[in-house]
Amino acid sequence: MNMLQNSSASLWEAISTNLNACDPFLSSAEMSLSLRDLFSGSVLGGRCQELSGSSVLIATTDQLIAAAALVELDGVARRMVLCPPDLPAEYLPSIVRSAEADAIVSDRIIQGPGTARVRSFIHCDGKITPKSYGSTDRYETEWVLLTSGTTGVPKLVVHTLASLTGAIDSGKPRNGPVIWSTFYDIRRYGGLQIFLRAMMTGSSLLLSSAQKPTADFLARVGAHGATHISGTPSHWRQALMSSSAHLIAPEYIRLSGEMLIRQSLILWRRFTRRRTSVTRLPPRKPGWPLTSMMALPVFHRAC
Repeated sequence: MNMLQNSSASLWEAISTNLNACDPFLSSAEMSLSLRDLFSGSVLGGRCQELSGSSVLIATTDQLIAAAALVELDGVARRMVLCPPDLPAEYLPSIVRSAEADAIVSDRIIQGPGTARVRSFIHCDGKITPKSYGSTDRYETEWVLLTSGTTGVPKLVVHTLASLTGAIDSGKPRNGPVIWSTFYDIRRYGGLQIFLRAMMTGSSLLLSSAQKPTADFLARVGAHGATHISGTPSHWRQALMSSSAHLIAPEYIRLSGEMLIRQSLILWRRFTRRRTSVTRLPPRKPGWPLTSMMALPVFHRAC
C-alpha cells in the first residue's frame, strides 16, 4: 500500500488547479455536474473518509456517477475497480474476491452471496451533499480496469494515474474553453483516456449513453458546442449518417480502435471543409494483470 508524499499526484488535485480559470462540468443524458460544486461537496454522501485505504468497486449504471466517484476517490482509496456496464452479474463475486474489495459504490442495489466480504455499500445517485472534513491519509491509488473481448471472467488490469496520463499535455494553450465528448464509455480504456484528458486539462466532458439514440447524443453535443470529439471510425460512420450530423461542428476529431477505411475518409470531408483536425491513434492498453493468490494480490507486468 503506497501512501502519497504529495497529494498533488491525485486526480482531484490536478482538476482543482484549473478551477480558478474555468468552470468545467460533466454532463450525461440524465444530468450535469459542476466540478466546482463537487470540490465543495460529495457524491458519496459525505462518506469518502470511510473509504480511505480501501479497495473500492465502482459499479454504476450511469457513466457520470462513475466519473464523479473516480474524481472523489482517487488519492483516498488504495484501489478503484471500474466495472463496465455490461458485466454479467455472475462474474461479480469473482471480481470482488480478486480485487479484495472492501466497498462497493453504485447507483443500484448490489448484494448477494458473492459480496459478503464487502463491508461498505455506498449508494451514489449523482446528488452533491456536504463534504465531511478531517484528516485522511493519501494513497497512490491503483486504477483497475476489466479486460474486454475475452470469454469467461474478465482479467483485472492495474494502472496508476501516472501511467494513464503520462502522455497528456495539460499545459497546452488554447483560445476559448475546450469541451470534450466521446462515443466511448469511460469505464473502458479508450473512454477513460478521454475522461482523464478532459479532467487533467480543465475541460468539460459530454458523455454518451448506450440507451439513447445517436441522433439525441449528437443534438446534445451540438447544443453544448463540443469542440473535441473521440470515437472509432464505426462510431463516426454511424454519426455522419445521422439526421443530427449537421448539428455538430467539432474543431478536433480523435480516431482510435479500428482501421481507417476509404469510406470513412470520404465522410470526413464534411468536417475537413470546416478545418477540423483529425488525429488517428492505434489502440494501446498498457497495464498490469491483477490476480489473487492466498488473499494476496500478485502483480505481473504486461508485455
